[in-house]
Amino acid sequence: MTVDRQAVKTRTEMAARKLITASTRKREGKLKGQFKNYTRDPAYVHGEALEQEAIELLVPLAAPEVRMGEVLPEPKTETALAVRSTLDDPDQAAIDASVDRTKLLLSDSLNVVALGLDAANSINAENSLEKMLAHQLAAAHKASFRMLDKSMIMLDRAHVWSNPLAQQVATIESARLMNAASRMMLTFQRGMQTLQKIRTGGNQTMTVQHVHVGEGAQAHFGPVKTGGKGEGGDGNGR
Repeated sequence: MTVDRQAVKTRTEMAARKLITASTRKREGKLKGQFKNYTRDPAYVHGEALEQEAIELLVPLAAPEVRMGEVLPEPKTETALAVRSTLDDPDQAAIDASVDRTKLLLSDSLNVVALGLDAANSINAENSLEKMLAHQLAAAHKASFRMLDKSMIMLDRAHVWSNPLAQQVATIESARLMNAASRMMLTFQRGMQTLQKIRTGGNQTMTVQHVHVGEGAQAHFGPVKTGGKGEGGDGNGR
């Protein structure tokens, strides 16, 4: 089933405006103090009504289809809906956000949709923030290799050209691109560290082992070499 994406976007925007107004009205109702129970205040009641209207607007217009773990626009259209299977009862805002993420991955100058979706699947992205981080990692990876490729092209030209000035320019441009690629790779690595911090809460785990040594025995730490003739032992383990 297809839906009008512009109508969907309008519904989402309307819901957002209603939620903002609802919050303001409910706050007004609490501050007025005209009633012992502020929930009876007309402003507060109005705010609750607006919240309910917003919730109704966020109900998807069509049952979504599961496709590639994200909401994907149909080729050359924006009518097909698909929702990540791990999301339970997604509202329209969640669907719109997934469509926007996919459209960014599909940008003509970027086109990192395969890398982005694969990265998200590889880390078993549990929420939208982890998905966006995975997409950023994929984009950083592709950008670094694109710059490395251009750097090597410029370096090859420096060896081929006979003009000293042209050689110098090509070498400088190659080094500039190489540095940019290196920074992008470091950005990728920091992103991986960020993911680890998100998953672990930034905590490090230390394992403490207790060694009990019986009377007359010796504790040994590190690799144990069993003695053998020709290996520094006497054949009896000494």
